[in-house]
Amino acid sequence: DPALPTSLGTMSTPGEVRGLHVVGTTAYLADDDIGLMIFDVSAPAAPTLRGYLPLPGWALDVEVAGDIAYVANRAGLVVVDVTKPEAPKQVAYVDVPGYARAVFVDGLRVFVSHSTGVVAFDVTAPTHPLLWSKSSTPGLASELVVVDGLGYIADYDAGLTVVDPSPSYKMELVGSLTTPGYAKHLAVEGEVAYLASSQAG
Repeated sequence: DPALPTSLGTMSTPGEVRGLHVVGTTAYLADDDIGLMIFDVSAPAAPTLRGYLPLPGWALDVEVAGDIAYVANRAGLVVVDVTKPEAPKQVAYVDVPGYARAVFVDGLRVFVSHSTGVVAFDVTAPTHPLLWSKSSTPGLASELVVVDGLGYIADYDAGLTVVDPSPSYKMELVGSLTTPGYAKHLAVEGEVAYLASSQAG
């Protein structure tokens, strides 16, 4: 009942969970300085640990596509093979400028939001990510989603920034909107973008 939500179960982790992606009955957690943690949530009342992979830096966000997990770990992008959740294996690592904050997968492209902008990689071969496009932004890019070919960025003190990621190597700025507070997260549905801003709601 949406009007009466209830807790089904909890599971503590040794770190601070910064990012979460659930695929079927498997939950992937970016657990800060601990790394990537993988839980079986087929029984929500009793989640169980399936696998764990320590990572360099701080794991801040995770997205999973197929058997590959992409982790933003502050210093860069970590690519992890999760074919066997009990034994996840790092298969690639790419440095990014600034402070990697979030990751978004759009087909064969992986976008990483960082403190000076956004960078995109071609992951046709996940073990060899190739730089595809990049852009600086007015603020500290906190999160990005790609919808219908446009990238929408929660750009912290600069509000909302919109880019066209299709040009190779350098993205094009499409528009921007200053918003109150500090834009940290966003969602786009249809023609409406929703921003979560600290100090502003």
